[in-house]
Amino acid sequence: MEECHRRGIRIVLDLVLNHSSDLHPWFEESKQDRTNPKQDWYVWVDPKDDGSVPNNWLSLFGGKAWTFNEARGQYYMHSFLKEQPDLNWYNPEVREELAKVVRFWMNRGTDGFRLDTVNFFAYDEQLRDNPQRDPSEPILEKGQAKNPYFHQNTIYSKDRPENLEFIHFLRELFDEIPGTTSIGEMGSNFGLEGTIRNTAEYVKGQKHLHMAYTFAMLSTEMNADYFSKIVELTEHHFQDGWPCWSLGNHDTRRLVSRFECKGEREGFQQMMLMLLLCLRGTPILYYGEELDMEEIILEREQIQDHFGTGANPGSAWDLFLARAQGQGWLSHSFSLELRRTQPGFQPGSRALAFRNQSDLPGSGGGNAGEYPASASGNAQNQEIRTGTAIRVLSVASASGRLSHLST
Repeated sequence: MEECHRRGIRIVLDLVLNHSSDLHPWFEESKQDRTNPKQDWYVWVDPKDDGSVPNNWLSLFGGKAWTFNEARGQYYMHSFLKEQPDLNWYNPEVREELAKVVRFWMNRGTDGFRLDTVNFFAYDEQLRDNPQRDPSEPILEKGQAKNPYFHQNTIYSKDRPENLEFIHFLRELFDEIPGTTSIGEMGSNFGLEGTIRNTAEYVKGQKHLHMAYTFAMLSTEMNADYFSKIVELTEHHFQDGWPCWSLGNHDTRRLVSRFECKGEREGFQQMMLMLLLCLRGTPILYYGEELDMEEIILEREQIQDHFGTGANPGSAWDLFLARAQGQGWLSHSFSLELRRTQPGFQPGSRALAFRNQSDLPGSGGGNAGEYPASASGNAQNQEIRTGTAIRVLSVASASGRLSHLST
């Protein structure tokens, strides 16, 4: 940690506080009986009178969100895999034990935390059934239409208003060491505006997270109207909150492959990254995006994580050598050497340098301004006022002229 800081590198740790492994000592003890010291550290619920599951809640990864334990004669809740039992955040002993984890890493010098599934901590203590979502409302996360989970309106199994009390608890921990930052991952079953509105509640004021990002830009939508709507809704609902933007992560296909940035769309990825860097807020670049890295297709026998969708074991330029050596990826040092010495592996360097200019509107605490163009790429009648710079990013396949710009 000290060596990273000496080099000007800050460390943000990915922290999973919603659940543990079913092999964790806490769960090993909790599942033994109903009288042990950790009997209430997880979400244990009695079966219905007929022995069935407590309600209709589903796991994001398939099937019911409940698994039966013979020793206790109860079901335990798991929002994800059955090997990932949910912790009971309503138990103060659990919160204090998790606080020890947070303080441990803060005392080691961690600069911040990316909080996994941050809107899952609370659940409805009455265990009411989730209603079905409105079928006419588009599913935000494209490609999930076949997953029954995304056909429920998960207002009882997660996204609870009382979850903000737990977020306040965490913020007080982070504030113990000034300068510690927090980024929340907000997976959502709501539509676009519902997702952004809900996320905004997690970053407003001084009692919540410093930042939070959604999956709004991780879809296959790629037109100016859609992105303009995301920015408009974010600025409207976040108010004094600080936005956080991402075009890719381990939960989705890589940007180049998702948007098919080839042929007539060559350069589209770099244009999208420029958009990301120009928006007011903090951009997050998934590793390899700055190099136009594509999705790597693995053979079935190579797959280790059968629920993973975008966590590629390496990169496009080293795949040929990795396969020749029977490995999944190259050594880290060799990959870094390629980046330093080969301009062909640095397509995003100019965009990153542009972001680092101190006079760029939208960096730091400035306002990026509003610059929506129509889906056809025609910005002729748009007035763009940003103070010191004008950025026009065209999503159209043909070039055109901007005949009216007011500065």
